[in-house]
Amino acid sequence: MKTWPGILLVPAVFLIVSCSPPQATPSPTETPNPTHVPPTTVPPPTDTPIPPATSAITEVVATSNQEIAGIWDSFVLYERGYHQFEQDGTLIIAYSYEQLATNPVFSKPSEYWFEGDVFHIEDSCGHGTYYLTLAKRDGQNSTLVFDRIEDPCKQRSIDWIKPMRWVGAAE
Repeated sequence: MKTWPGILLVPAVFLIVSCSPPQATPSPTETPNPTHVPPTTVPPPTDTPIPPATSAITEVVATSNQEIAGIWDSFVLYERGYHQFEQDGTLIIAYSYEQLATNPVFSKPSEYWFEGDVFHIEDSCGHGTYYLTLAKRDGQNSTLVFDRIEDPCKQRSIDWIKPMRWVGAAE
């Protein structure tokens, strides 16, 4: 009769296992671990370069033609345009980059020069004076800000309110 407890034990174990609540299995739409959110990466816009985290920005007062010589993205008569400052003190203005070489806005280039920290501009619109702040990122030109001292040319004063962005050296 000693086999009866062993025989009774097997069905009892079977009943206990079969009566226990079933293990929950996640549905295909459920996240196995609701606290874990997979990382997402959003690519940066392709038209806006992201500066390195260690880039250094410095601002200086521009005092020479050599400091600002090159092509700057800006505004011309309320529209997007380009200013090409030459080291010889001439300024060519156009609505497109390509137009700088082929068809500038004015047939005669403007003339500019510095007297100390004062920038002078002379063209058909008159003689204007400005302070220029040149921002550099890691030693390279970045933006050029015009702070008007006096300028009878209303249009130039309006166009030059927004900072100019560096495009590159003139070709």
